[in-house]
Formats: sequence, structure tokens, C-alpha cells
Amino acid sequence: MVKSITLERWEEAQIAERICHKFDRKQGENHYKNTYYNYFKYLDIKDSNAFIIEIGCADFPALQWVKFGKGIFIEPMPSEILKDIAKELRCDIIAQPVENIEIPECDEIWLLNVMQHVINPDLFISKCKQAAKLIRFFEPIDWPIEIYHPHTFTFEWYKNHFPDAKLYDGKHPNFHEAKCAYGIWSQV
Repeated sequence: MVKSITLERWEEAQIAERICHKFDRKQGENHYKNTYYNYFKYLDIKDSNAFIIEIGCADFPALQWVKFGKGIFIEPMPSEILKDIAKELRCDIIAQPVENIEIPECDEIWLLNVMQHVINPDLFISKCKQAAKLIRFFEPIDWPIEIYHPHTFTFEWYKNHFPDAKLYDGKHPNFHEAKCAYGIWSQV
């Protein structure tokens, strides 16, 4: 079990993380496009008509690079860049932490490098599983706790929540340098 943090600690981490996001729109899209294609490869993401909720996308959501039926971003600190992208994609933004809302029922939830930033990891995953038929995740493991990362996770933690989790070794050029847990969880 990874312990919950206080709202004050979470807000401190959110502010510190926001400072790390310095790309303008063109720079960010150029930077993240390749990253998302790697995620798509590992998580078998293709164009679809699915209702997808992407949680914790910061400024540059993965949904920019795939066709989907309906989309929502859950991003507690949406930037003007994300607001513009959401408007262009006709996606709503829920600007609250997952722990404080009822997640709409959906086909898929995407968790791409977000778990180190949440308030209560176990509650977060539980709420995602209640809302989605399918969860696609790709998350760092064994990364040290820092001001903007109030949590660290083990591969075993992910296996406990997602029994089919796989291990990414952190050695793909221009992608994650951390080891990660990834996979697809389905209710059926």
C-alpha cells in the first residue's frame, strides 16, 4: 500500500510540477508526439470510437494524436495550452483531483505518467476501475520521492492492482528513462 498524502502536500507537488512544464505549444507538441506514439505501441492504442478519459495529461494530451469518439481530460491544473487543445478536440476538462469527483462512466481511462502525482493512489485506482471498462497505464516505478513526485511505486504494487502488468526496462531512446509498469486492465 502507498500512503495517501495531505491536500497541502498534493498542492505543493502540483505547483512544483507545473514549474517543470516550460514548453510553448509548438515545442511541446514536437516533444510529446514521439512519446505518445511509444505509449500507443506498448498499450495497443489505435483510432476508435471509444469514450476515453485521459487523467493527468498536463499541457499535451495523448488524445491529440488518435481518433476517438468522446474525450474528457481530468487535469486539476489545466493550462491555457490544454484549454485550447480541449476546445479544438471538443473535449471537456474536469479541473479537480480524481479523489474528489465521481468519474463519468466511460470505455477507457488512460493513465500515462500520472500516479506519482495523485493524493491517494489506492482510492484513485479504485475509482478508475469503477468508471472504466478498460484502463491503459504506463507508469514509472522505483523512482525517488521528490517535491513534485510525492509517491514512489514498485512493480509489485502495480501487479497487485493490475495482475497482468508488464515491466518496461527504461532503455528505449527518447522515451522513459525510468523502469515502468504498463499494461491494459479490463473489467471483462
